[in-house]
Formats: sequence, C-alpha cells, structure tokens
Amino acid sequence: ALLFPLLCYYTVPTAAQDDSDHDAAGFSNGDPATTVLFPWVVQCLGVCVFFLLTRTEVPLPYAAVMFGVGTVMGAVASVRARSYYNDGDDGELDQLSASILQWSNINSAVLLLVFLPGLIFRDAIEVNFGLFVKSLSQLVLLAFPMVLVGTVLTAVVGYYALNDYGFPFSL
Repeated sequence: ALLFPLLCYYTVPTAAQDDSDHDAAGFSNGDPATTVLFPWVVQCLGVCVFFLLTRTEVPLPYAAVMFGVGTVMGAVASVRARSYYNDGDDGELDQLSASILQWSNINSAVLLLVFLPGLIFRDAIEVNFGLFVKSLSQLVLLAFPMVLVGTVLTAVVGYYALNDYGFPFSL
C-alpha cells in the first residue's frame, strides 16, 4: 500500500515545460508539487526499510541501507536525466526523477539552515541532563579542544592535499 504512490508518481510524466523553465545546466526548475515528492517517497522507503530490518535477522545498519537506496535512486535519476536532456527524447522526464534532481541541486547553505536546527534540537532534547552535568568537565577538557585540533588538522591536510586543484581557501 505504501509503494502505490511511488509507482504512480514514478511512471507519470511531468508536464511539458518550455526552455525558460530550465536553469543553465538544463535541469528543470520544476513544479512545487514535484519538489515535495522526493521527501515523501524517501520517508515511505525509510519506513519500509526499517520495518524489514527490524523483522528480519539481516545484520545491516539502517543508515547504510538507506545510503545504498539513496545512491541507487540518484544514479537512476541521473541516467534518466542524462538520456532525457542529451539524447533529445520526445518523452518527458518522470516526476520522481525530476524531484530527485531538484533536491540533488539544492544549495548547501539552505539545506544546513533548514535541517540542521531540527537535528540539533532532537539530539539536545534526548540528552540525559544529569549525565551531561556529571561529564561536563570531561567535555570541556577533552572534547572541545580535540574538535579544534581536528578542525585545524583537516584544514592543513585539505590545504596541502587539495592545493593542486585550485580550490580557493580564503574565507
């Protein structure tokens, strides 16, 4: 029953769009209803994967399975889009592939500003306050300085390892 919306939207083509509705890379700016499709499909798939993993004896972590599912979905959408845009098919790109492409091209700053506060709040609300107070001295003494050391080491390795690629390192 949960896969029915996926099958319906995956096989229904998107509405025909003129060239003004495409960005410089050729990807469709899309319909807002198409954009919302991908998160709903992923939530349904996540529920199904979680149900299957908790009911079977398969020793696979949920995050790894969802990473694999997302990789396959992205690869299929990319192949479909490449054949649609490069081969000049007269057909139309399906709605799920269009939605995946819209989400894959999302601005990283917007993604962090929208989703990160909710994720941090969820983790903060689940913290045992007594245990947090008890371990606060250890956190201040060890964790905080080591995060700074890790940041500096990552920057040094990135600077020297990626310097040949011409990435700008100025803030």
